[in-house]
Amino acid sequence: MTLAVVALVAAFAGTFLARSTREPQTNAVAANSIVALDPSGAIAATVPVGARPAAITAGAGALWVTNLDDQSVTRVDVSSRQAVRNIPIGDTPTGIAATKTAVWVTDGSGDFSKIDPRYDRRTYSRPLRASVGFFGGTARPALAAFGSLWIVSPDGVVLRFDPRSARVVECVAVGNASSPSRPARAPCG
Repeated sequence: MTLAVVALVAAFAGTFLARSTREPQTNAVAANSIVALDPSGAIAATVPVGARPAAITAGAGALWVTNLDDQSVTRVDVSSRQAVRNIPIGDTPTGIAATKTAVWVTDGSGDFSKIDPRYDRRTYSRPLRASVGFFGGTARPALAAFGSLWIVSPDGVVLRFDPRSARVVECVAVGNASSPSRPARAPCG
């Protein structure tokens, strides 16, 4: 009986070691692409997008990918798993967020732009830094939620942006200058 238990443990250990020393299975993905994974984690589709993709969001009926090197946003149709259009932004996109009806992008110059998904083009742009009276860097849309866009500034301010009126409605300092338990209101301009 003891010999049988030792043999069973040895067989189990041998199987475990054999599995743990195998090379992990890798699939090559082409540069400048995004992938769709199936529930097991295997690659289900590869979609080429613009040069040096950096951020992705879902909304307005598609996936939207920022491309740093060609200063664009790629619209990807989820059902066909195809890139539909590359939309020029005018500067390096630094952040992206989407609602049901629009896509919002910030860029390296501090501009905040709206992409209209009906026409796949940028229809609105404004310098965000001038309208809120601060900036030491580039803002990034962080989230579209609760009827607002929430934009993070590298100088420690979160902006609440109303996508319907295209206005900043609230600024909250969350960086080193404010207490974590009580964020300070920042000037919104």
